[in-house]
Amino acid sequence: MLVLLCEETRKRFSGLLELLEREAIERLFLPFVALNHLAEIWSTRRVQLPSLRAVYTAGERLQATPLLRAFFEAHPNARLINQYGSTEISVISEHRLAADPSCWTEMPHVGRPIANTRVYLLDGDGRPVPFGAVGELYIGGAGVARGCLNRPELTAERFIASPFVDGDRLYLTGDPGALPAGRQYRVPGPQRRSGEDPRLPHRAG
Repeated sequence: MLVLLCEETRKRFSGLLELLEREAIERLFLPFVALNHLAEIWSTRRVQLPSLRAVYTAGERLQATPLLRAFFEAHPNARLINQYGSTEISVISEHRLAADPSCWTEMPHVGRPIANTRVYLLDGDGRPVPFGAVGELYIGGAGVARGCLNRPELTAERFIASPFVDGDRLYLTGDPGALPAGRQYRVPGPQRRSGEDPRLPHRAG
């Protein structure tokens, strides 16, 4: 059953805790700032949410704060899932964090691309960058939008034919990234290539 929040509950996080308990919510989506605030409110009330199984977060760079760690330590049946995406490409990857919050890194990555998604780090000439070099993140695959509605100039700027896969198009995210030796993309700048790789960047705020 899908439970929608009323405007009052959206503004009052203590009310959200009560709703999660009353409706036995199993899955929850909140951006990082809202999720961390929920954990802060929970820390003063210690409401138990035994039905909670999955908490999804996206839209902002995830940080494994002490408040979040404490919340998930108290709810061992719930898993935190970090996602990456944008309006033009929807969700393209996710990372299910370890069940033990003590194993989390301070800035969790966003995991691997979902099915039918390709990611690249490319330089200004559209060539894959080597390990350690900064490039720009491009996305290809079934989830890429057709373009920007009634904005042909922006569509031409952001959506290009893929030089790697016939018939595919790439979306230029505007996110810089680098591929360290550990083969995990990192994004040093605001959210929004070495070549195609199964790991995606940290989400930036």
